[in-house]
Amino acid sequence: MYDETFCSWVTRCALSPNVKLISESNIEEWSSPDHRQYFNPDWLLGREFELYESQAVELARLLKLDIDEIAHFFRPRSEFLLAPASRVAYCHLCIQSDVAFKRYPSWRKSWCYSTNAYCFQHRCLLSFLGDTLVADKQWKAFCKGDAGDYLPGKRGFAHRRSHGIPANNSRAWLTLRVQSWVDKLHRTSCVILPSSSIVALSSKVRDTVALVLNLLLSPRTDRNIAGGARDQFTAARPVIVHKLMSLKERLQYGARNSVPYERMSALFFIGLIFNIYSPKEEVLLRNLVEEAEFEMPDDLKTIGLICGHHVDALELDTLRQLVAENDKDKILSNAFLKGLLPREQWQG
Repeated sequence: MYDETFCSWVTRCALSPNVKLISESNIEEWSSPDHRQYFNPDWLLGREFELYESQAVELARLLKLDIDEIAHFFRPRSEFLLAPASRVAYCHLCIQSDVAFKRYPSWRKSWCYSTNAYCFQHRCLLSFLGDTLVADKQWKAFCKGDAGDYLPGKRGFAHRRSHGIPANNSRAWLTLRVQSWVDKLHRTSCVILPSSSIVALSSKVRDTVALVLNLLLSPRTDRNIAGGARDQFTAARPVIVHKLMSLKERLQYGARNSVPYERMSALFFIGLIFNIYSPKEEVLLRNLVEEAEFEMPDDLKTIGLICGHHVDALELDTLRQLVAENDKDKILSNAFLKGLLPREQWQG
């Protein structure tokens, strides 16, 4: 099936009576805690793209397939990959559709990308398996069904009418508008920057998007507050990572360990930072945020401040270096950079 992960496909093969080369016993070591040598949460929760590890190579041998061909077919279409333990988001309508067509549900590769918060086909926020530790995620997802918006952390402010931006067509439109733009960066070598005639290499734009995305999704630690996308549009208190982490470590952790609602919030910011939204869409986003009783940033400088508010004074040199390395084509606007690095003197 198009967009299916290798783990999902192998699971369906093992459970199919029409496939004689492997059976359920061949994938037991993926799902059984009795096999302690394989009981690794990262493996169980999602090794979709680690196709040259011993388990995948052995299964390919049993299926009489070349592992290089398998790797070519099942390779990811995006470089923005979630950490294995975070690849537990799914579209409940896709899962239900699979079962309705009388076949075992499939797990999609597109659910494993840190830039995807919504299902392209069904236009709904991905649900989230927050309590699972199994290899056979697709069946768990079918049993759980529509989990609704998953907001990590403890719920705060009990007097609020909602703990996040409610789901509606406007929220879906604004999220998918940016998600589609980021997805296009992996399908073309060059891209015309929004609201301009400047042509840039897609790889360079991806570098800049990755930096901004990780800044927005930086985790809360004992020493640092969370990135803006983790606490700006939610009343839930962000989960604390009880570990001392440098700025580079927090950015590496960031988007790779996020949930769909947080990624949706990050995409809103990216839509503003990269000028993807039209003026009418910006008004639509502002209305959406304010109707949910959250504060909407006034300008790009404020958004820059939000992106960098978890960076302490001792980390500013590192942040300057990261901006220089990942924004070589000067894609980020001076207004945004004035907020992100307020001590710098920006021309223009």
